[in-house]
Formats: sequence, C-alpha cells, structure tokens
Amino acid sequence: MKKLLIILIFSFLSFDFASAISDLPPCKGKNYEEYVNCYGSYKDKDYSKIYNQPGLTNNYIGEFGDLPGLSNGKGIAEIYVNGEYDGTYVGNFKNDKLDGLATYIGQNFFSVAEYKLDEFVNGTDFLVEDKIVYVGQYDKDGEWNGLGAVISPDGWTYNFFKNNEIVENNEEQSAINEINHSPCKGQDRSKWYNCTIHKEFFSDNTDDPLYSYNSSISKKYNENFSFSEVTEIYSGELSFFQKKPIFNGKGIVETYFDGKLSLIYIGEFKNGLRSGYGTEYNVVNNSVYVGQFKNNNFNGYGTAITKDHNYVGNFDGNYYHGVGILFTKDKRSISSFRWDEPLYEIEHNVKIDKDVALSCEKKTSYGYARLKLILDKNLNRFTISSKKAEVILSNVVSSEPSEPDYHSNFNVEEILLNSDDYLIGFYRDDELDKNFHFMLDKFSGELKVLELDDINHKYVINPAGNGVLIGYKCKNKLF
Repeated sequence: MKKLLIILIFSFLSFDFASAISDLPPCKGKNYEEYVNCYGSYKDKDYSKIYNQPGLTNNYIGEFGDLPGLSNGKGIAEIYVNGEYDGTYVGNFKNDKLDGLATYIGQNFFSVAEYKLDEFVNGTDFLVEDKIVYVGQYDKDGEWNGLGAVISPDGWTYNFFKNNEIVENNEEQSAINEINHSPCKGQDRSKWYNCTIHKEFFSDNTDDPLYSYNSSISKKYNENFSFSEVTEIYSGELSFFQKKPIFNGKGIVETYFDGKLSLIYIGEFKNGLRSGYGTEYNVVNNSVYVGQFKNNNFNGYGTAITKDHNYVGNFDGNYYHGVGILFTKDKRSISSFRWDEPLYEIEHNVKIDKDVALSCEKKTSYGYARLKLILDKNLNRFTISSKKAEVILSNVVSSEPSEPDYHSNFNVEEILLNSDDYLIGFYRDDELDKNFHFMLDKFSGELKVLELDDINHKYVINPAGNGVLIGYKCKNKLF
C-alpha cells in the first residue's frame, strides 16, 4: 500500500501531448455554438453563471467535440475577470471542463495538474514570489490535501496536508515512510539492492575510498556545468548497476554544486539518471520544469517557468524543439522551434484560400528539372508532377521523351501557415510510403520539400532549408 501511494504522487505526469495542434478540420462559420468535431475559437464567452463568479469570461482556441459549442480535446483557454487578464490554461478539455492534464500560466502562480471534469486530482504548484513548489495531491478545489512535497531554497519536506496546511499532530516521519517503504539494510552500500533510502549522501569524489559506492548521476552534471564538485542527497528507490547502487524508480534528490544547493528534483529515475516524469526546481534561478526527462535532460513534453518567459511544449536535450507555446510579457505564440530558435508561428489547419498553379524548375548538372504544382482550394489537395532533367549532349538537347520520375496525388494533412510570406505544411504520400514537409516562399518563388525521417519531427523544420530534398524556383504564383 505504501508503495502505491508514492506512485500515485507521480502518476499524473503520464499524459498525451496537450498542445494547440490538432488533427481535426477547421470549424466552419462564425457561430461557435454550432462548432462540432472541428478546430476553432471563440472570444468573450460568459462563464459567470457557471462558476458563480461575476465578470468571468473565456477566450478559447482548440478542439470542439460532439456537443455543439463546447470545448472538447486539446486547447488553450484565456481567462478574464471584468475584462482583466487572469491567466491561461493549456491542456485537455471535456465538454467545457478541464479533464486530463492542463498547465495554468498565471501572474505569480503556475500549476501543472491533472483534472477530472474541473476537479483537481494531483499535480505541481509553483508560487513564484514565495519560492515554493508543491508536488502532490489536491482536494477537488485545488487545496493541498493528502501526501505532498514542499520544495524551497531551504530544501524539501514530505508531509500529509489538509487545506494547504500540514496536518497537525502528524509526525513527518509517517509521511517519509511512504518514500522509504523498503529500507536498505546496513551501511555496506555494495549490498543495497532493490530497496529504499532516506537522505543518503552521494558524491563524485571517487578518489576517496569512502565514496567508492556513492557516485550516481553526478558526472553527468560535471560534463554540463562549470563546477569542481557535485554532491547529492537522495531519498527513494535504488537498484544495483555496475557494482554500485544507483537511483532507479521514484525518488527525490538535492544536487549541490561546490557545496551550494542548486537543484531539487522529484520524479522518476532510470539507471541513475532522471528519466521519465518529474519536477525540477532550480534554486539559483527560481525556475521550474515539469514534464518528461531522458538521461537527465528535459526531453519530450513539458512546461518550463522561468524569469523571462514561460513555455509549454516539446523539448529535446533541454532545448525547445518542435511545436510549443511561448508566453512572454507581451504575447502568446504557437511556434515551431529548432534547438531553442523559433522558426515560425503556426496557424493551425489553414485552408488553401485560392487555387494555385505553379510552374517550377531547377538547374542540374544534366540540364533542367521541371515540375508542376497544383493546390486545389476545394479539396485542400496538393498535386506534384515532375519530369527527369533533359539530357544535354554537345549542346544538343535530347529529343527522347522523358518519363515522369515522380507523380503523385495526395491530401495535405495539415497546413501550418499561409501568410503573406510563406505557405508551409506537411503531407503524407501513401504511394511512396513517406512523409514530407513543404515550404513555398511566395516572394522568391522557391519551393522546398523535405522528407521526414520521423513523423514526430514534422514541426521541427528550418525555413532556411536544411536538408532540402528539392529546391525548385517557381513562377505563375496565383496568391
């Protein structure tokens, strides 16, 4: 039973991607109350009677389901009270209620929590000015209730809570027993195997024989940070790997750089590394990351709350990478990122607004390769036909007919952007069994098509043209 309780604390972090990107078609018309099974938006919807709060309104962009006009699926909801901005939810909705994982971006308060039809279950709260992070269970109204950890620059405590307060007459040790549920026996660490510990010391000082069984994930930090020594204090589950105990399972670790507490992490470990789901508080910068980890790095879907801005979306190796929502003091934008660099803002499922017929060509060492591109606004269909380069021998063009080396009809699965500058999207070619990303520069006429080796990379494309499959110049642009 004790082991199940600590697992429950972290179970909320297992979730599906909850971004603003959707596979649903764009909603038709301007009356949101008629929107069904589509992707659309509305503004200034009155929620004052539903939540018994005068002046409460909502701006929403995202998915709608079977019930007309109700948010259902992935979306973004901006909350206003008497016309003043209050905060933004990014996550999963069901019939106009939060249901599943959602991130709340407020003024000085942030949370990543699991909901069940607007009722809180468990999650992470970050009180920025107070420099306090809570990870644990809630009551239905969002009060800290049940088991939870409070993290601050002073360290962490693990207790039973009720109405945001530690339960009186309840020793902290009873909550700690939920973490240290299968205590390792004895002081000989070489015999620690599949057991738990509480606030044991680990160091990267492997020159000292006393610590021959103490090192765990410290060397990873020495590779990434400029510190002479890293020490850690760990509580949680252990296993044995390469003749030493390592963090494996669920636990809490304090990381010290040159004796100064710098990071506190609560979550999952694999083979001594932060891997899985967790919350990391950066004591030095007073910042928080909640989400997926891999080999000690932010990797996958997560939320980062920093001094300068906030981000909800995909990460790779601690970088914003893929599609994400960036919140700054001035704006909110849904963008494609590549190693922290924003590539372009995404307009979801934009319809082709005009028929487009383009004649394109590129010069090769053998002559010219010509291509015809057609976009059909009614079918949202993309057609490409191309011919092999005409062979030039002794300045004479071969009269032999060239057969098309690529001809295919397919549906555009998603158009990400249709601006004055670019038409950007991605499509699936079933005939070739491949996925492609395309970008048409409307000013230069250059068309770039890139084959995607991984469908998960469809939002990580550099408009500068890295990895260009074809680089045609087009004319007869009819935009």
